[in-house]
Amino acid sequence: MLKFLFFIVIFFFLVRYINRLFLPSKKRNSQFNPFNYKPGNRGKNFDEIEEAEYEDLSNNEK
Repeated sequence: MLKFLFFIVIFFFLVRYINRLFLPSKKRNSQFNPFNYKPGNRGKNFDEIEEAEYEDLSNNEK
């Protein structure tokens, strides 16, 4: 019975520690405002995106 309680306590602290790993920092959390969203580099205009050069890999010699 004592071992069971001991493992429950260990499991509780382990789960708490793992959950804290995925929480954002207090600084980030205090600055978070879902109604004031400004996309960073996602909102590029199509004119600013460089055109890629592709090499022709098709085998036309048959």
